[in-house]
Amino acid sequence: MLFDSTLRRDLARNFGATLVVILTIVLTMMLIRTLGQAAGGQVSAQSGIE
Repeated sequence: MLFDSTLRRDLARNFGATLVVILTIVLTMMLIRTLGQAAGGQVSAQSGIE
């Protein structure tokens, strides 16, 4: 029983850490793409403000 709970805790911790890393990478890629479009003039300055 102790091994099972330790294994579950380790797997959950690794899953959480992996999820955070993947989300960080995706958000960074989206930010870079948006900034690139803004620098190229493809995004208007008023597009996010309603």
